Amino acid sequence: MFSGPISRGILALAQLKHLNVSFNQLTAIEVNNYFRSWSPLQVLDAQGNRLHGHLPVKLVNFERLAVINLAYNGLTGRIPMAYGLRLGRPWRILFLDDNFLSGRLPPQFNSSMVRIRGSLANNCLMCPINIPLCRGGQRLALGCISEIDGN
Repeated sequence: MFSGPISRGILALAQLKHLNVSFNQLTAIEVNNYFRSWSPLQVLDAQGNRLHGHLPVKLVNFERLAVINLAYNGLTGRIPMAYGLRLGRPWRILFLDDNFLSGRLPPQFNSSMVRIRGSLANNCLMCPINIPLCRGGQRLALGCISEIDGN
C-alpha cells in the first residue's frame, strides 16, 4: 500500500529496468529533465493507483522505455504530442485506458505503420474505433465533464 509520488530518486536508480508499482495508492510520477540514454528503465507499470494530473511528458526521455502501463488511474488532459513520436520507437506497449484523458490523439496514433499494443479505451478522447488502441469505446460525456471539473 505505497502512497505519495513515484519519486525521481526511484526512477534514477542506476540498475532499475522494470518498475512495477501497480495497485497501490501512488498519486504522481516525478520525472527529472536529465534522464537520457543512460537510464536502463524498460518497463513502467503503475496501473491501478491514484495518479492524477497530466501524463508526464518527460517519460519520452527514457530512451529504453518500451512498456508503459498507466491504466486505471485519474489522469487528465491531452496525450502529449511527444508520446506519438515514441510509438514503436521504442514504445511497444502503451496502456492508458480507464483514465480521463481528453482531446485529439497525436497524429502518429493514426498511422498504420506504427506497431503497438495497448489500450486508450474508457477515457474522454476523440478516439476513432478504426484505431486498434481505441477499441472498447470512451466514457460518456457526462462522466468526463464531472471528473475533469473535479465534481
